[in-house]
Amino acid sequence: MAFRAAAAVAAHPRPAGLAGVPARGPLAVARDLALLAKPRLATLVVCTAAMGMWLAPGPRDAVRALALLLGTTVVVGAANALNNWLERDTDARMRRTRERPLPAGRLDPRVALALGLGLPGLALPALGWFTNGLTATLGALALFSYVVVYTPLKQRSSLALLVGAVPGAIPPLMGWTAVTGQLDRGGLALFALLFCWQIPHFLAVSVYLEEDYARGGMRVFSLAHGARAAVWTTALSTALLMPVTLLPVLLGLAGPAYGLAAALLGGALTAYAASGLWAPSTVRWARSFFLSTLAYLTLLLAVVHHLVIGSNLPLTEVVDWLRSLGGEVIFEWVPPDDPMAQKLAVNKRPWEIHADYNEQSCRRLISARFEIRRQEALEGRVLFHLAPLP
Repeated sequence: MAFRAAAAVAAHPRPAGLAGVPARGPLAVARDLALLAKPRLATLVVCTAAMGMWLAPGPRDAVRALALLLGTTVVVGAANALNNWLERDTDARMRRTRERPLPAGRLDPRVALALGLGLPGLALPALGWFTNGLTATLGALALFSYVVVYTPLKQRSSLALLVGAVPGAIPPLMGWTAVTGQLDRGGLALFALLFCWQIPHFLAVSVYLEEDYARGGMRVFSLAHGARAAVWTTALSTALLMPVTLLPVLLGLAGPAYGLAAALLGGALTAYAASGLWAPSTVRWARSFFLSTLAYLTLLLAVVHHLVIGSNLPLTEVVDWLRSLGGEVIFEWVPPDDPMAQKLAVNKRPWEIHADYNEQSCRRLISARFEIRRQEALEGRVLFHLAPLP
């Protein structure tokens, strides 16, 4: 019913004298409906959810992937629509947001409210049905924390900076749980990465848009503590981000190539963050640093895609995955003191691969990482090259 009401109001708005909304064509209305979802922000969020899914060890299929991406898109869009509805008066006072559909008077506020309340009623059950209940629960938590906690807190406390980073970091965790069905170290590492990235990103926003936020009555960090404190906090939080991006290496989700790339990107961003302490124009630096954080995340996701996804997975989890596909798995183990490869057909648990291995060497083998070509896996036969840990 909420969807029907939204469609009716959007397609047939009342005369301007009654509702203040001018009659417009369907394409213009459709464009404004899309703007309610904040499409650029939603695209970034969905990309992080996709990253989480493709990093996660375990079986995945087209239906599950499509359900995750569409479900996440709809939940994010609904959250943004409700954010537009709640902040329409505030947005009208700010230069950056006063041309949005609601403060500009191009859409009836009831449209945003109806879509924001109605869409999750479809998306969350679909996520639970096609992925799992944990992923749907995380989606509901992200929606609730963003709309009910973060949005009103922005006008009351600078702590909204930390609170708002929680829903922003949940999508990659949703992607992870859509595959694994559980919360574990790998998924929480992705959550930590996105959480920590948002702190310097939005601190920079609070600095270069400080005057606009003041007009809107927002208690952002730079207004509550001063621009200088915001720049210092940006530099410190950026420095803390770099070790967090290396967690996938420590947890075995990524190899040294990713670690090197992440360290170089993190070092460059940290150096630029520190340069703000001596920048002649804090506002100009903050604007430039904000754009740099977007470029940094884009490059980091590209590194993840090329160097991590489908390349480095825990042995035990992939063996279970391949067995679930019914494929034949052949490991090629090259001991450090033997140049000749031993080909082992694996039909047992990884710690039962070879009788000659003692417990310590078995643990080393289980902790090893290997390269996997997904297409070969789907064809039912994979040859893995294992290398011993140093």
